[in-house]
Amino acid sequence: MSLSSRAALAMVIPAAGALLAAGTAHAAGDQYGAITTADYVQVFHATDYPTQDAANKAALQACGRSWCVVKLEIKNSCGAVVELPNRGWWGLVPMASSLWWGTGATAADAQQMALSQAPWPLQPWAVALQAAYGSSVTSAPFVKETVCTSNAG
Repeated sequence: MSLSSRAALAMVIPAAGALLAAGTAHAAGDQYGAITTADYVQVFHATDYPTQDAANKAALQACGRSWCVVKLEIKNSCGAVVELPNRGWWGLVPMASSLWWGTGATAADAQQMALSQAPWPLQPWAVALQAAYGSSVTSAPFVKETVCTSNAG
């Protein structure tokens, strides 16, 4: 091996090591979050946990009910919840809303994804089905909550 080849190799090895270290540092710096609900009206969240399991447990604990469910998991990103207000059962239930979920690199991306999940405007068959069950959508969907990990884009 020539002297110039050895010099080039001597420069490549530390550079490769630095790249590997950077990749490891990023993986170690991952942040996780979760959003839960128990009743499709209230939502609870936890962010900036070192593992998804820890974030899920923290969000479930924030919910505080045995029937809470993790609806959205996030990693180095954002999550959003959109509500589609609904007056249910012939007006006897004030707000029997539907919740829709989305994730994205930014808060705006997560909100856009969640809004795109909500069925709005309602199709005629959906309006008829709601009427048959005595419920009606009372307004357009809106962003109920948005959370991001501290290292989200």
